[in-house]
Amino acid sequence: MKYILTIIFILVSYSANFAESVNIKQKIDHIMLNRNEQIVFDQLTKDGYTREAAAAVMGVVGGESGFQTLKEIGYNTTSNDRIRAIFGDRVSGYSDTALTALKQNYNDFFNAVYGGKYGNGPDEGAKYVGRGFNGITFKGNYVAAKNATGIDFVNKPELLERPEYAAKALSAYFKMIKDIKELEPAFQEAYRNNAGPANSFAFYAANQNPVNVVGIPLKRKKAQEYYEKIGGSSTAKKALFFFLYDCSNNSVLVSKTVQDKKEIENLNSFLITLNSK
Repeated sequence: MKYILTIIFILVSYSANFAESVNIKQKIDHIMLNRNEQIVFDQLTKDGYTREAAAAVMGVVGGESGFQTLKEIGYNTTSNDRIRAIFGDRVSGYSDTALTALKQNYNDFFNAVYGGKYGNGPDEGAKYVGRGFNGITFKGNYVAAKNATGIDFVNKPELLERPEYAAKALSAYFKMIKDIKELEPAFQEAYRNNAGPANSFAFYAANQNPVNVVGIPLKRKKAQEYYEKIGGSSTAKKALFFFLYDCSNNSVLVSKTVQDKKEIENLNSFLITLNSK
């Protein structure tokens, strides 16, 4: 509590001059989980994940969706080369002209690339597109999510677009890694299971598909960031964040231009100290 009172005292001494203000919320974002991230972290914690395993899962998933996208978007604005790199043989039979036409229709495209695979009927590709924070795809995986959580995602796939249900499905999906106590092994297992558990992490690391070439370093970095975020005093950070966020939204509290840069340095140092508590 003393930290919250101290930061409030520092900030209320600033006058409201938004145009020249220090972006406090942006700074706080570096040590805070957003709403969906917090929902996921709370579910993982409830289900007994270690800090390392939770950070690994959040890095793999957050590096892909940012915990914002809950339903797979269409590919109508994606280049044909990129589509071919992602879907490979599933679109190899289409000329560029045919593929350009196909991708303009959401249902037709996903029925073509997902239909008749992994439990999907020929016309169920669009019904069981990637949903949830970890992009659960194909009817077979929807069935597995239903069995693991008791939530009927098969008949109501849209439930995976709700954060609280998406978090439950995510936690159930990665449960085999929840006891791992080292970050890198946890990351590799989380990545492998997300990409396709039939292959080893080494397989994906050696694969030249852009999804892996770009994705592995990006998601590893995100896992490290989450490891640091979830290691501090969550209660203090949450209280501080919501105070600042509410105040800034209501224009009650916005910092002024600070002539003495030392004040900003002190504020940054304070936030870092708060994060380590």
